[in-house]
Amino acid sequence: MKSFILLLPFFTVSSLSIASAQDKYYVWTYPYQTTEANEFELESNSCFLTPSLSSNNHTLVQQFELEYGVTDRFQLGFYQVFSRDYPSGELSAESFMVEALYKLAAKDRWIVDPMIYLEYERGWNFKTPNHGEAKLILSRDFGRLNGTINGIAEFEFGGRSDFAPEFSAGASYEIVKGLRAGVETFMTLSDADEAADEDLSGTGIGPTISVATPWFDIASGVTFGVSRNSNALNFRINIDFEL
Repeated sequence: MKSFILLLPFFTVSSLSIASAQDKYYVWTYPYQTTEANEFELESNSCFLTPSLSSNNHTLVQQFELEYGVTDRFQLGFYQVFSRDYPSGELSAESFMVEALYKLAAKDRWIVDPMIYLEYERGWNFKTPNHGEAKLILSRDFGRLNGTINGIAEFEFGGRSDFAPEFSAGASYEIVKGLRAGVETFMTLSDADEAADEDLSGTGIGPTISVATPWFDIASGVTFGVSRNSNALNFRINIDFEL
């Protein structure tokens, strides 16, 4: 697996001439999208977090994902995640994840377009509890405007029965073809078992922008904490290539 990760930049560069990635509107929120049937998509996700704008301590989370469209409505994904604290340089988390997304209905069939997301996370450190995540994704296009809501629940395998309910949402407007701007927010309602996403802590809100080209898609967003237990600043950027 680690050898595969080292080769990811090579695959990314070599795919530029044939890439045609799907639009991604948000960085924390999932819209109603899956990879097309029998196609692969490669994603690099970088996230910077700091607990205080005046603090020298921060965390960088780097994530690589290979997605495969089993059908036009069903997608599988495989993640490798690294997390490192600075300035100490200590590796605070390293895990492997498997995800599945399934569209419950054809687009525009219902009032909202629903999708189910399931995820299993296994830490390379066997002392670290394994985590699961479930999302109900509700999305809708109103012409150029997209609105999406994610209801999220995280839990531990083999841990306590408590779980961490979360919520994220976004609105994105297509300014011109291939260029979108909007706003995104998230909220962690409770985290009794410390199962919540490392980068979804408290309540945050901020702008997002995405650019889609025939070769690749880039989405970036910044959120500012608006609650006492939020990270003061989160910055995330996603880069997607279709192979």
